[in-house]
Amino acid sequence: MWLRVWVVLCWLGAVTCGLQAQTLEDAQKALRAELVAQRLVARGFSADAEIHYQWMATSLVMNEPRLRTFGVVEVSSIKVKSGQVELRGERETLLKDKDKLVLSGRTPVHLLIDLGTADPVAVLPKLKSQLFFGTLDEALAAIPKAYQSMIPYNASIANPPSTKEELAAETCGSEAADFKRPVVVSAAEPVFSEEARRQRYNGIVSVVITVDKTGHAVDPWLARSVGHGLDENAILAVRQYVFTPATCSGVPVAYALSIDVKFAIF
Repeated sequence: MWLRVWVVLCWLGAVTCGLQAQTLEDAQKALRAELVAQRLVARGFSADAEIHYQWMATSLVMNEPRLRTFGVVEVSSIKVKSGQVELRGERETLLKDKDKLVLSGRTPVHLLIDLGTADPVAVLPKLKSQLFFGTLDEALAAIPKAYQSMIPYNASIANPPSTKEELAAETCGSEAADFKRPVVVSAAEPVFSEEARRQRYNGIVSVVITVDKTGHAVDPWLARSVGHGLDENAILAVRQYVFTPATCSGVPVAYALSIDVKFAIF
């Protein structure tokens, strides 16, 4: 009798394990169908080459990025193993060219998701909505208000100026006439990457920053990417810029602006 019971329990365990494995396989196939070869705007706007996430209870938490961009990700592969999900693909920066949206600066991107003790069968169906915006309009609305006039970057207008109305509404209240823009005091020279130097590649990287009340560049966003290792070097250079801060009636105020960093080999 006990032998029969033991045999039945073993058989039930084998069947259950088989069903779980099949369910996990189905979840992976469904996730691949949703993500692979699709162009999606990543939540969090990270511009890092490797982005780390942790699954916490019911949601995904992204590690704070070093810099941000309006990035469109095209996933090429997905792996699920040992409590971790890996997505690999390429990212491009979305920008404007006159009245069209175009993509710039194709670079590799690696997304690493630590599931911890969570059941991957339960988590995988939720990943698309947690990693990516559902629509382009949703993504545009999530850009910080101070940057919404500059991102996506308009490639057909170099350093688009803010209008008097924008200054009045966002920076200087009713005293926009007394507003003074920030002025560069010192600017660091960007360094060519070895890859760009070998290829004798020339390009312009556009960076959107906030000049804070002390005249320093903070919260950089990569607005136009060219890849070839130049994006990171442009950000490093802009972070070292020092400005006379913007003022409103003589009082220092924070101000967002865009900077074009030119790389040229003659």
